[in-house]
Amino acid sequence: MADVDYVFKVLILGDSSVGKSSLIKRFHSNVFDQRLPTTIGVDFFIHDLEVDGKKVKLQLWDTAGEERFRQGGLTSSYYRGAHGALVVFSLTSCKSFESIKNLWLDEFYRKSGSDTITILVGNKCDLEDKREVDEADIREFAELNSMCWLETSAKDCTNVQEAFETMAYKLCESHEQYLSFETERSFGPGSFTLHAYDVPGQSSDGNYCGNCSSST
Repeated sequence: MADVDYVFKVLILGDSSVGKSSLIKRFHSNVFDQRLPTTIGVDFFIHDLEVDGKKVKLQLWDTAGEERFRQGGLTSSYYRGAHGALVVFSLTSCKSFESIKNLWLDEFYRKSGSDTITILVGNKCDLEDKREVDEADIREFAELNSMCWLETSAKDCTNVQEAFETMAYKLCESHEQYLSFETERSFGPGSFTLHAYDVPGQSSDGNYCGNCSSST
């Protein structure tokens, strides 16, 4: 995509086997493979899309979830310069949800800074009969941390596009707000008009991605 307006670095974080790689593959190539190998270190993908007339390039960093691949700062350098993160857990694993609360979110903010965008993603919603994480608990945690949240399925494509597109919308919105602040600080009020991006709102299937702010 020529003449790109924005380039954003987005990390995909979470425990091993929650479906991070599958989500990226579904979004980027529209394929699903249950036999994907465990990510070692980090995989890198680039996806171009358009947000309200702006050409956006997402750099998607698929990070290893297993502790043995994270030892020695193997993935620490990849946090630097990140603009946002999809923080992924499996709806079939309470342990993976607890890891978001006790590890991944704190680690991301500590290594990337608090002025970033995070979206909470509960993957594998197609496995309802194996569900371990209640929607009420997800909602409570997301609201406590001012996060958008969605339930997704890389297998049947539920909300996969929405998760990444919402991230792109919110990154553009955040960047425009920053430019507006810098312009007003330099030239005074009224010299820049911020365009209001439409972000998908609350849906009927237990997902909420509207009216939430960046984690500042």
